[in-house]
Amino acid sequence: MKMTRQLLLVTALVWSGLLGGQEAASPASTPDVPATREDIQRLFGAMHVQDQIRTSMEVMLTQQRRIIGDMMKKRNRRVTQADVDRASETAQEFLKSFPLDEMVEDMIPVYQKHLTKTDVDVMAAFYSSPTGQKLLREQPAMAGESMQAVAARVQKALDLAIDHADQKAQEDADKEKTPPAEKPEQHKN
Repeated sequence: MKMTRQLLLVTALVWSGLLGGQEAASPASTPDVPATREDIQRLFGAMHVQDQIRTSMEVMLTQQRRIIGDMMKKRNRRVTQADVDRASETAQEFLKSFPLDEMVEDMIPVYQKHLTKTDVDVMAAFYSSPTGQKLLREQPAMAGESMQAVAARVQKALDLAIDHADQKAQEDADKEKTPPAEKPEQHKN
């Protein structure tokens, strides 16, 4: 009997929030409070979003530069290394002038739409941890190595797509050259 009263008392205290306070509540039992602009900025700070975007773009540009150079040379034998270098320089200039701050500002409402305050708190805690920081440090290298690992497949898929487009264009051109077949006359009754 005494044990039952103690159990009821503990249960009542837990339900009333007196035991462990509000922090004891699970995220599933609390209402989803939308993330504020400041929450998202805090998350972006923990994730080093601007640095991540810039580094990812540089890695992607390096990989794309090689693929585009190969494609340019394969499609047009008159393309010189100077042409490839000029295209590369143009891409590098684009990266330097990229409106990174404005882009991050545009992302804030999108993240607010999809994440709650609890989501952001958990994510910010993870990305602030040593493991989260390691993931952020290693992610550009992993992305670059992954792109390099799949580059041959991407090149093959691009070649097939271009060949298919060329073939389709040739078929369309051939159709335009062929006179339309004469239709048999229809008899009027």
